Amino acid sequence: MTIILTGHFAVAATPPKYKSGQLKGSLHTEYYTTDSNYDKSGDGFEKLPSENSFSLIEVRPELVYGLSNDWGVSAGFKYTYGRSEDSSAQRNNSSITDIDASVYYKLYKKKFYLLPQIHISYPLITFDINQDNTIINEGAMKIEAGTWLEKKFFAHRLYMYVAYAYQADGRAHLLPWEVGAYNSLGRFLYGFAALGNEVIVDDEFISSPESRSNRTDTLNGGSKKFYSVNPTEISLKAWAGARIAKNFVVYLKYKKTINGTNTANGQSIMAEVKWRILNPYSRKSIEEKSGFKIDGINQDERKALDNLPEIPE
Repeated sequence: MTIILTGHFAVAATPPKYKSGQLKGSLHTEYYTTDSNYDKSGDGFEKLPSENSFSLIEVRPELVYGLSNDWGVSAGFKYTYGRSEDSSAQRNNSSITDIDASVYYKLYKKKFYLLPQIHISYPLITFDINQDNTIINEGAMKIEAGTWLEKKFFAHRLYMYVAYAYQADGRAHLLPWEVGAYNSLGRFLYGFAALGNEVIVDDEFISSPESRSNRTDTLNGGSKKFYSVNPTEISLKAWAGARIAKNFVVYLKYKKTINGTNTANGQSIMAEVKWRILNPYSRKSIEEKSGFKIDGINQDERKALDNLPEIPE
């Protein structure tokens, strides 16, 4: 599983692809900014107080490795720089905020691609009630169990993701989801998706949300990007990429919040580079030369599943 924790829920992107012995690397960068919050009713958003602002830059390196043709793992960390400003002060903060690890299993890979996964995000910095720096992560451990489903439809690949996300320290438990499509045209790749989250189990401060908001009002210029009570969100995103070498792909992405409750109304501009570090064999070449069907899957099915273009995750 490959996920990027940006705010309240995991931006899971597209189903990860891996082969036995294959090692992939990626470097994801994001610039996020917001000037308003969605209110608790979800009827609209409210501008941050005059002169207030919040923004952050996140850098996330990650490795994905195929333990076998079915089992895969990933690991990475996040470095974040955040900045907030209000009428009385400017604050900033920077740190390696979280480490992430994931395990996935290809449960079904013939007529469609079914991939359950488990992801753990562990915070290296947590919220200190006495701090006077910008809050730059949720500061709570998250364990997320979810499943990908992908199916080819004409020229495009349609996919969906749904999960249960447990959060420690009394935070709300969430249901992240995503629905999207992607395709390639020669060396060029593109995709688009809708994604979001719903609350399954209430935050411990559901009856007194000011216990959190009085800190974000002071430290983050009033932004509810992090540390809010029962956040829900719906966002849209799109991406385009190009394969500039056989094992090297670059992407540009854009994401915008379109609705939510108790969450920031923000937008992100992202860039990512992905490359294959180890690619010990080509399944396609082995099958074509030997005529043998690895895993009992025929050539058309294997091409549909394993020879996909590199995709954003």
